[in-house]
Amino acid sequence: RAMFRNISAGRMVAGGSTLTQQTAKNLYYRPDRSLKSKWTELLNALRLEARYSKEDIIEFYANQFHVSSNGRGLGIGARYFFDKTVDELDTLECAFLAGLVKAPARYNPFVGQTPEARSQARKRAMERTRYVLNRMLAEGFLTEAVHKDLTSQELVFQKGRFQYESNVVLDEVESRLSQAPFPALFASLDIDNPSTAGISIVTTLDEPIQRGATYGLWHHLSEIGPVLESDALAGFRLADNEAPRFDPSRKMAEGTFHAAKLATKDPLTLQLPSGICLVDNEAIQRAADILARSKAASLWAKGGSVERAQVRELLVSGTPVMVSIRTTGEPAVCDLPAACPACLPGRVTCFVFFYVPLLSFTFL
Repeated sequence: RAMFRNISAGRMVAGGSTLTQQTAKNLYYRPDRSLKSKWTELLNALRLEARYSKEDIIEFYANQFHVSSNGRGLGIGARYFFDKTVDELDTLECAFLAGLVKAPARYNPFVGQTPEARSQARKRAMERTRYVLNRMLAEGFLTEAVHKDLTSQELVFQKGRFQYESNVVLDEVESRLSQAPFPALFASLDIDNPSTAGISIVTTLDEPIQRGATYGLWHHLSEIGPVLESDALAGFRLADNEAPRFDPSRKMAEGTFHAAKLATKDPLTLQLPSGICLVDNEAIQRAADILARSKAASLWAKGGSVERAQVRELLVSGTPVMVSIRTTGEPAVCDLPAACPACLPGRVTCFVFFYVPLLSFTFL
């Protein structure tokens, strides 16, 4: 089929990859659809077959497929769709994840600009899951009674948090890709998953300006938050499960926000996902002012020695906190911006609105 389509089109528009070849493509990345790249992919696939068992290769594949944002694999899928670990999944949820591999964006119930779009994704997810259950029955992995019970159930999705979470920009792009004319365009080019097809998406979004707008909102809300919150000190804390995890892709640019935890007490530095930041006297005083304003319910209150001690005690206790990068360098210098718990990044109360028209696609 793929060869016929390629000959008809006079160029490479379809592939005929085995599962091992797809694993090789995901592991080593294929830069284009040329014959040279396909040949390299074939050689990599043969090397995988020579070195690893089929069970190992299917495990590689299952841990490489795209889920959401830059999260990949069954573990991320279990957390993202059901807020569970893999060993906590039931048979129905496992069947959904097995079917999801083909086209994750198509069956994602959390992506879509309207309730109707999300509802349609849920419907497709159930149809795909029942297809997998039917195949399991045909292959003898389910009894008739269990199959009947499972196909009568509905999937219950519960969105969970994971290390490589998406953001409003990526969510918007993913949503646009699910709308016409893109699904038909991808189908004509034999692209099942745009996230792994080597597509460069060009938008009018200016990342530094967007980051500055987000910083301005989240950072300076803490000038108002203390007057509204009864316990400003609680606003600096994150839950234990929100402590920073190693992530070298999280660059420490000025105006970015990161989860942080104590690294050293003297000087006072915090560990971020991809580095260290210094909490200087200016940052301590700003946080102390926030505490004082909360106590006095006044925007003009100033923090003293008591408030500064409270801030230092919180940081040296090892409690996870949210920080914003004031300046980059060796080390970076950070502030504690959050005294409004509802306005922390990821806690949906405050929004930055923007417009992201997709201008063009370049197939690399």
